[in-house]
Amino acid sequence: MTRIKTIFYIFISVVLTACAGPTVKLDSNYWGSGAKTIAVVMDPVPAQAAAYKEGMQGLLDIAINNAMASGLEGHLKTINVQEAITIKQTLEAKLTKMGHKTIQIEPSLTYDKLPDFKTPSSEGVFSKKDVKSLLKDEKADALLFIYTPKVGTVRSYYSFIPLGAPKATATFAAEMVSASNNRILANLSTTSITPIEGSWDQSPDYPNVSVAIIKNLQAVQTLFATELLGK
Repeated sequence: MTRIKTIFYIFISVVLTACAGPTVKLDSNYWGSGAKTIAVVMDPVPAQAAAYKEGMQGLLDIAINNAMASGLEGHLKTINVQEAITIKQTLEAKLTKMGHKTIQIEPSLTYDKLPDFKTPSSEGVFSKKDVKSLLKDEKADALLFIYTPKVGTVRSYYSFIPLGAPKATATFAAEMVSASNNRILANLSTTSITPIEGSWDQSPDYPNVSVAIIKNLQAVQTLFATELLGK
């Protein structure tokens, strides 16, 4: 199966607009420069699966394409995306194996609802949200806040003409900040796009679409962990 992987170092959804900014790559020596305590935080509201449309489309084209995809859109909303998201547990297990410690934080707020952070005059790139405020009495070196801004299918169009079948798509993004000063240590986004095996247009249950979306979710989480941890 062909898998297309694209790495972006910007956030690509409305939810992540607030933290979009300069690219920050994690120091290559970070994980090897002594044991760290990391709070791995998962956005409490992952994206609902949706049918994304790309390409040259006018307003009328968009209306037509949305109407034509309404059956698929309705089915995608029934897929339990959250059940398939295991990246938090995966990262915690990998970090422990690497000799680091993780602590548990269950946020009640999504990223965009966190308090704003007043950027200091010191050098560096700082999060626009006070991510470190998630720490109460806990002690940590850094917080890793993970988002799932995009899950579902993607299909290219020229006007109202589809240019091929839908494909499964998923994006995971993260902002890793210093717990001491809210400085961004790294920000990254990983997208995986996978063709749907067999016929996709199987209304009303779209079984092949459902299988592809779950498999692609598993694939992007593996890619994301590798990009972040280097293994």
